[in-house]
Amino acid sequence: MPYVVTRQAYYYQRGLWVEVAAGGFDYSGPDMLVEKFKHLGEGQEFRSPVDAAAAAVAIAKAWRESEHVVVHLTAKGEVAGYFGAEGEAMSSRQVQRWAKKEYAHLDKCARCGEILPSKKSHPGRYYLPEYEDEGEFCSQHCSDLVFEDIVKVEVEEGFRCRECGEPVGRISYTYEGKGAYCSAGCAERHHGPSFELSKLKQEER
Repeated sequence: MPYVVTRQAYYYQRGLWVEVAAGGFDYSGPDMLVEKFKHLGEGQEFRSPVDAAAAAVAIAKAWRESEHVVVHLTAKGEVAGYFGAEGEAMSSRQVQRWAKKEYAHLDKCARCGEILPSKKSHPGRYYLPEYEDEGEFCSQHCSDLVFEDIVKVEVEEGFRCRECGEPVGRISYTYEGKGAYCSAGCAERHHGPSFELSKLKQEER
């Protein structure tokens, strides 16, 4: 999920605030001020809550030093927050601890560890249809690397048919360049109604 950093002038609690809101602008407070520290990340959506927290701390520091005002920090989660909600005052260290806890619960790429985009805003996460237990990936590149690793192991250990589990002989079949089947029939049974003969390829090992 995105994390957005904004400056606020809260109506109920009064005072000046730098706010980190999980979920993006829809969960930010309504008393947002015009961006002044854009170069430090104000008004920016971050994928990592740790980066958002660091930006918030830097913005609060710059705001205090430039205008000699009291600035409060706060961070709020998507579940607890909603549009219009005001956060509670937190120290820089508390905001950073909050960010680390948020980070620990985020879905990450099974290959590189990069934070995955939100399922809500980016439903097209990458995965290997025939190896779903390998997890989800942040890019086609990462999923391809994992697939290459799997194929390498299979070559070393010997191919087995994806459908019946029997060893694949000298002639094997792949579907859309993936998997290994001992026969065209096994490939068709494995893919069911979505099977297209034109995507089946016969290979000799």
